[in-house]
Amino acid sequence: MIIESWAEHHEHGIDSSLPVLLHPSTEGLTYHHMYFLSSDHYGWIQPVPELINKWIPGSLRNWLVTIETQGNQIHLLNPSTSDMKWIPLPSLSSFPCTEVNEGGPEKYWFVRRVVLSSHRETCRALALVGDKRTLCYCKIGDERWEKFYPSLRNILDIVTYNGLLYVVTNNGSLFAIDFNAEKKVTMVVSKLDMSKGIKLKLKSLGNVKFWNHPGHFLLGTKVDGPPTASTFYLVESLGELLLVVRISGYDLETKYFRVYKLAETESSYRGRYVTEDGEVHHEEEVKHIWVPIEDLNGQMLFVGRNSSLSFSSELHPAGKGDCIYFTDDNDRADVAKLEGEITFESDIGVYDMVEEEIQYFRGLKDSSSRSHSIWLTI
Repeated sequence: MIIESWAEHHEHGIDSSLPVLLHPSTEGLTYHHMYFLSSDHYGWIQPVPELINKWIPGSLRNWLVTIETQGNQIHLLNPSTSDMKWIPLPSLSSFPCTEVNEGGPEKYWFVRRVVLSSHRETCRALALVGDKRTLCYCKIGDERWEKFYPSLRNILDIVTYNGLLYVVTNNGSLFAIDFNAEKKVTMVVSKLDMSKGIKLKLKSLGNVKFWNHPGHFLLGTKVDGPPTASTFYLVESLGELLLVVRISGYDLETKYFRVYKLAETESSYRGRYVTEDGEVHHEEEVKHIWVPIEDLNGQMLFVGRNSSLSFSSELHPAGKGDCIYFTDDNDRADVAKLEGEITFESDIGVYDMVEEEIQYFRGLKDSSSRSHSIWLTI
């Protein structure tokens, strides 16, 4: 067993500094429950009534981003404070995106992900909106969300690293963003080559091949063929920037993960990218690549719709080192779930990089609506 259990907060030596799992009830977005990581007990759950009818597109440590499913308001919420402080962000109707403004009763769902540049109240909020995952941003106190230019296509994740924002797109391209610079976007990695340095030893899959194509945008379609890279995550761990690749089968269930670190090349190379508006940009001196790694140096990673987190297993023995704890955040699976095509209970679990084993938290049933679990520190 990779992880023994989940438990109530006040029992069995809970490590409250590790992330907890907010999980929607089987009734959908009407309710959320909180699960705590433990090493020796499978306990029940603590309800969180403050999150009734809230869509949660992102979290950073102890901050949640909430969107009213029956309204228009967006807030930052810190559940760990005694007064449950709510900080308003620009409303849902202020996005400069037709998908949100014309999205109907479930328009909140088009805000696929919101990332905070820091855990301070002076942070910038960055939203990935619609099927193209258009990057929009705001600061606390702004009245509207603004579209970022140049508009990069198909951004999957955002992280703050060494004082800059980094974004990764669906082919593994990495870009640094500096809002204060004259050149706001710099290509750091041209693309991810998943065919190099990968050894598949998984007993459940055998010697398989997989497509180097994240299927995050094939909404409503069935995929027949080998496992695909369903999404990418960026996370800073032990001072290094890592790219976590999540591999799903044609049944949309997570099968395994691969992890790469950002490394400098001996010689620079030329890069090219196309913006959402069709503009072609050339980067003359790209100096980094993604290099595969086989373990996490004892760290634990927590990925999903939250901003990814890295924790030391030595300091937090309630978890296990060299493991990736993951939640259900596949947009394509949402559509399949609504159409009754999903056959598994939930796509939440933990993957051991050393043993190459995956354990699903089968007791956590998914709701039938577009709702997701998310990691949060308290």
